[in-house]
Amino acid sequence: MRDKNNGDLEALRRSEEQLRLITENTSDNISLTTFDLKAVYVYINPSVKSLLGYDPEDMIGRSFFDFVHPDDKMVLFPLLKKYIKLKTKKILFKKEIRVSETIEFRFKNKSGNWRFMQSTVNIIGDQLLAVTRDITNQKKTEEDLKSSEERLKIIFEFAPDAIYLNDLKGNFLDGNRTAEELLGYKKEELIGRNFLNLKILSVKDLPTAIKNLAKNVLGKRTGPDEFLMNRKDGSQISVEVSNFPVKIDNKIVILGIARDISERKKSEEALSESEEKYRLLATNTLDIIWTTDIDFNIKFVNSAIYNLLGYTPDEFADLNPSVFTMPEGLNTIQAAAEKSISKFNAEESSQEKFEVKQIRKDGTVIDVEITSNLLQDSEGQIIGFQGRSVDITERKIAEEALKESEDKFRNYVETSQDLIWECDAEGRFIYLNPAWEEVTGYKLSEMFGKPFTDFTLKEEVETNREEFSKHLEGGFVKGYPSTYISKKGSNINLIFNAIPLYDKDKNIIGTQGSAYDITERKKAEETLVESEVRFKELFNNMSNGVCIYEVVDGGKDFIFKGINKSGEQIANVKRSKILGKSIYEVRPNIEKFGLVDVFRRVWKTGKPEIHSEKFYEDEELNGYFKNYVYRLDSGEVIAIFEDQTEMRKAEEELSKERILFKAIIDNIPVMLTRYNPKADMLYLNKEFEKIIGWKTEEVQNMDMMEKVYPDPDYRKQALEYMEKASNEWQEFQVQSKSGKTINSEWSNIRLDDGTQIGIGIDINERKRAEEEILKLKDGLEVQVEEKTKELKEKIGDLQRFFDATVERELRMEELFNENEKLKAELKKKG
Repeated sequence: MRDKNNGDLEALRRSEEQLRLITENTSDNISLTTFDLKAVYVYINPSVKSLLGYDPEDMIGRSFFDFVHPDDKMVLFPLLKKYIKLKTKKILFKKEIRVSETIEFRFKNKSGNWRFMQSTVNIIGDQLLAVTRDITNQKKTEEDLKSSEERLKIIFEFAPDAIYLNDLKGNFLDGNRTAEELLGYKKEELIGRNFLNLKILSVKDLPTAIKNLAKNVLGKRTGPDEFLMNRKDGSQISVEVSNFPVKIDNKIVILGIARDISERKKSEEALSESEEKYRLLATNTLDIIWTTDIDFNIKFVNSAIYNLLGYTPDEFADLNPSVFTMPEGLNTIQAAAEKSISKFNAEESSQEKFEVKQIRKDGTVIDVEITSNLLQDSEGQIIGFQGRSVDITERKIAEEALKESEDKFRNYVETSQDLIWECDAEGRFIYLNPAWEEVTGYKLSEMFGKPFTDFTLKEEVETNREEFSKHLEGGFVKGYPSTYISKKGSNINLIFNAIPLYDKDKNIIGTQGSAYDITERKKAEETLVESEVRFKELFNNMSNGVCIYEVVDGGKDFIFKGINKSGEQIANVKRSKILGKSIYEVRPNIEKFGLVDVFRRVWKTGKPEIHSEKFYEDEELNGYFKNYVYRLDSGEVIAIFEDQTEMRKAEEELSKERILFKAIIDNIPVMLTRYNPKADMLYLNKEFEKIIGWKTEEVQNMDMMEKVYPDPDYRKQALEYMEKASNEWQEFQVQSKSGKTINSEWSNIRLDDGTQIGIGIDINERKRAEEEILKLKDGLEVQVEEKTKELKEKIGDLQRFFDATVERELRMEELFNENEKLKAELKKKG
């Protein structure tokens, strides 16, 4: 038991190590929030950066609802309230409540865009664990699937065979039209009801149906099996049924297909009846058929005597039984003959069956079973005996072996550590092996004759009685858990397996079976369960593919032992079709891909490795894939992988853009520099090298600013301008490597990583042009001034001329007026 506990604890350690490794390497967003209406982030794994653009520090301490679309908050708040109510019940009733919800919502990424997300949320202690993935691209796929589902629904409904669904307990969930026609029931009359209680199966077929259901629960398909079914109108039909465990809406259900074979059965039964007649005839001719007179002298024997005793019929006809029968057998034959005659006289059946030892012609002794009847003449008088003889030597050997086996089994039962028991139809113990005393502390005498419910947990009594009643109807019990109470009052966790107990007439008179104590294992399981739940949720819901491999022949081959849902999608495989298969069979080109070599190294050394992104191609799959490989303590190899095909394409496009961008940077007639906040130069383009003279590799370990701005005050002014990164242009005089002063104009911008870009242009030519313009301007001003002076002088002369001209014109007008005036006076005087 101690070794078992150590194994359980080691399993816990492995499970927790798996959880840590997968959490750190998965691209799924895994988070923990407080369990209240604010749902504040307390942990979020690094994948949130690639998923949504946030650093974990951006989100920790903030509420989940700060990022959720307003319309979706109205849906999520009631769900959170539901979780909180469950938490309250847990506190009040001190009962562990496990619940898992998968929700969809819109979430704002760092760029401000809404992304469709899907989270699986579990209550983990006092926090909520969420495994989240981006399903934006899946939304369109889901719409496409919807139309596909409609087509499947039509096929299901109008299929020529009856198709039905039931759960793992045998309750009907759905059925098509053919199923309704087959049984005469509407599916609404069947849904929710158990086929064991509907009486649609004949009593003789129930054990087969129950056994098939048990296989289906274990994930195995059953059938085709033939059943006799009772229709609603009371008629019976023969059907052929096949059942398949399938997953619908993440729930295992049983898909059944039934076909009416009534007509076929009629034909088969007619043929079987005919064949049975011939079979009996053929069988009897293989037995030794014989007749004797009243003194046991052989009168007839068929040719089968040769196979039995080695004599031909002619040789055997002259022999008396004393020749080929052991002495004690002769007495048995005589007694059987006398008994037959006595029964005949009493008008009873005279047939007798007995066993004797007979001697073959080669001297070997065999066991023979003889069935004899009296031989009568036409008047009814006894004239001898007739019958058949069968070699039962092998059967006798088997019976002896069975007896020996039963003795061994009895010894095993008495010494077994498992609990062996039998109960009558009332549930009272009628047999218990000694192991019960060790496990329960009761003496066997204290338990014999008492109902098993006297020793079980009170809360389970009613459930156990119901299960026992079903068992008495012919059902089998496997792995049924029940809690017993020891004599000291402690709980004992037991697992029961049971079969019905029959009498000689095949009537069920009780049950018998075995049980084993899992109390210590239960404690270890309770410790493991939280870690196991987390691991399963992560394994099933993470977007990275995960494959588990069994190592064969020291690393010569690797067999698929497990794969998650994302792994099926990424690798384009179905779990059911690859489990148990070699990696070489599933992926024929895997050797040159290089991944198998990584598997072998990791398996041998135990050191994890990353198989960098490489291209893989076969008939079913092609693309770029990256694998993280590590080894479990069990020796199994695990690969976490992701499809980087789209990323590779994006990188190739980006690489082209980078080449183009670099060509532009290298050839643009503008000086470009990149420097850190300390003004250390990180990059200088070719135009800078051409104009200033310094190359990037030359300035890595020198103060470039001191070289290009030798004057400290001027350098300080330049540094202050660079620090502002105001994106405004300003002129600076820069000293080149050769000592030449370069007139330049600069602008600066700051990048997201804190570094800055300086953009500069050589304005020497422009400066020279401006100086020429100034010189021309000064010459023009002198000429203008001289011309202005000259014009002023000419304007003065013109003004004086104008004034003289005006004065003369006025004087002439005045003289004219005086002259006219004189003329008028002279004329008047006349």
